[in-house]
Amino acid sequence: MALSLTRSVLLAPTPVARAAAAASREPEQRWMLSQPRATRSAYVREVLDAGEEPQRQEIWMLGQPDPVRESYVRDVLQRAPEPPLDEMWMLRQSDPVRRSYVREVVEPQLARAGAGGEDRYGAGAEAEACEAAGGGEGAG
Repeated sequence: MALSLTRSVLLAPTPVARAAAAASREPEQRWMLSQPRATRSAYVREVLDAGEEPQRQEIWMLGQPDPVRESYVRDVLQRAPEPPLDEMWMLRQSDPVRRSYVREVVEPQLARAGAGGEDRYGAGAEAEACEAAGGGEGAG
């Protein structure tokens, strides 16, 4: 039931999502509900509908355009009691650095968790092939 409600609110028209954002106590929820409908829809499609693993959330965020990532850093991470400097740093890296991190670190974690699949960069099969060839973590 909760997932259905989450999907409905995230896919709702912008005025509905913004009203829900105003009522939310969680910074992450307020941030997401304040995003454009296309961004919220992509999150539903690429994270919620794909299995909700934390790695999928990370892959999704790392694949977002600069303004989306920077707004998350500014509106959520920097306001945390103890800002996660490592997350902030990674979200501010160039596209090639983020792609490499997804391919070499996050996708193998997702595969080990049994979720498998391919991320928005299309590197899922590549990471699995690397692991199968004995290239696991630290190889590259």
